Amino acid sequence: MLKKMILHTLLMAAVVGALATAYQARGAGIATLLTAGLTHDD
Repeated sequence: MLKKMILHTLLMAAVVGALATAYQARGAGIATLLTAGLTHDD
C-alpha cells in the first residue's frame, strides 16, 4: 500500500514537472516570437 502511494506521488511529481517545463518552454517561445515580431515590424 505504502509503495503504491510512493509510486503514485512520484508519477504525479513527474507529470507536474513535465507540464511546468512545457509551459515554461511555450512561454519562452511566445515571448521570443513577440520580441522578434516587434523588432522586425517596420
